[in-house]
Amino acid sequence: RLWKMANKAYKFEAYPNEKQSLQFNKTFGCARFIYNHLLNDRTTYYKETKKTLKKEVSEYKKEFPFLKEVDSLALANAKINLQKAFDNFFNPKLKAKYPTFHKKGKNDSYTTNRVVNSKGNENISLTKNGIKLPKVGVVKIKQHRALGKEETIKSVTVSKKAGRFFISILVEFTPQEIEKVIPSKNSKAIGLDYSSPYFYVDSNGNSPSNIHFFRESEKKLAKLQHNLSRKVKGSSNYKKELLKIQKLHLHIANQRRDFAFKEANRLTEMYDIICFEDLNLSNLKRTLKLGKATSDNGFGMFRTIVKNKCEEKGKLFIKIDKFFPSSKKCRHCGNINKNLKLSDRIWTCPYCKNPIKRDLNAAINIKEEGLRIALL
Repeated sequence: RLWKMANKAYKFEAYPNEKQSLQFNKTFGCARFIYNHLLNDRTTYYKETKKTLKKEVSEYKKEFPFLKEVDSLALANAKINLQKAFDNFFNPKLKAKYPTFHKKGKNDSYTTNRVVNSKGNENISLTKNGIKLPKVGVVKIKQHRALGKEETIKSVTVSKKAGRFFISILVEFTPQEIEKVIPSKNSKAIGLDYSSPYFYVDSNGNSPSNIHFFRESEKKLAKLQHNLSRKVKGSSNYKKELLKIQKLHLHIANQRRDFAFKEANRLTEMYDIICFEDLNLSNLKRTLKLGKATSDNGFGMFRTIVKNKCEEKGKLFIKIDKFFPSSKKCRHCGNINKNLKLSDRIWTCPYCKNPIKRDLNAAINIKEEGLRIALL
């Protein structure tokens, strides 16, 4: 059986020396320069002629010689990224906005591709001490995971966040055939109902504990932001205080991501079928009462990670239709309580008179509906 090639990314923290850090920052700036100049020139040219400008990166190098000091593939990828942004904008299905200019501190990244010359020499390769990159040399990285034997490096993305450098290695490989779970009535299944205070309530009545990472750091963040407001914008002290805030935000994001991966791995090891409700979380974020809690939870990211883990392990990921009345449907008699309000956390079924916990009831209904879909 023939299998299509698949891609996977590994992300490692990098520890460049002073010279390498300077080269990284220079490449970030040049990639932004190409992106912004191409965007500006294309926009201006279209307004004047109603035609699309076709301009190569080499033309900018003649006008701005400093662009020759960085990796040429990083500049070529900046142009490709802009073209993708325009393609998304002109695609009516995606409803993307018109491309905007990249900013220093917000768009500090560049991508370069692995190239093998006629002699078999590679411009990118992993070494005992780190990773060899064009124009930079061997950069020390914290490689906490080894690449697979049959995985080939396609490209590398270098990024900077909160003063720290990261290297993402995109690899290509042939996926192995995975034995997929065959659903049955005896399959180990679980339903998860989203909950703002508890992250989720599962069909067994369990919930994760202590997942409000932003709330835990909120006082510390408020203090740092207060200190920042007292500094002169653009000054050395302002930049130092801003870096502290960025590091704290990165720490919170890492906590949230680490929890999501560990929880997803635990669930996919224990269960064969995992059922979620197709909630519109972006709409929940816009509400006054649930906005901060929904953003803090990162439930959407968690749901995506669980889906990917299920695909890797051959498990079933089922998403229930968002119009399915998981909360209003009584799990005992199957009747629907149309008068149920959001504030009703515990209610009594008007038909069978059984007391019901709203979140547990919804999780059980999600599980039962997921099993029904799986067995179709």
